[in-house]
Amino acid sequence: MPQIRAPKYTADGRIDCELLHPRLGWVPFTASPSDGEAYGREIYAAALAAGPAAYVPQSPALTQDDYRLAVDAHVETTAQAWGYNSAAHLGTYVASTVPQWAAEARAFIGWRDAVWLAVVSQLTQVQAGQQPPPASTAALIATLPAAARPAS
Repeated sequence: MPQIRAPKYTADGRIDCELLHPRLGWVPFTASPSDGEAYGREIYAAALAAGPAAYVPQSPALTQDDYRLAVDAHVETTAQAWGYNSAAHLGTYVASTVPQWAAEARAFIGWRDAVWLAVVSQLTQVQAGQQPPPASTAALIATLPAAARPAS
């Protein structure tokens, strides 16, 4: 009977495990019930008897673009919540002759800059290995400064 350890199902029903090889020690092995070799099917039976762990799908790692797009969407959504067509559109009101619109543009631009400085800081720390990456784009957004719209 082959010696195996750490059996766990794969997405397609095979079983990943470690197999004790007589010369190499513990080596990774993917066992299949339809292996062309009898020994491979024997390894599968041993892995099955050991009670393999359930398959757990892995989420694809988020990329810098995933985070950037999420922050862009957050900034755009905030501008639209303030009643403007877009963040770029809101920014053009910084020189408005209407004091409220100019104040909103200044507040928005200051907030947007603080958001991006926070994002750059966090992702720089991630790249340097000083902190783990945010678990999701929503987790990143939750750490960002809140927007404060000036009172009318």
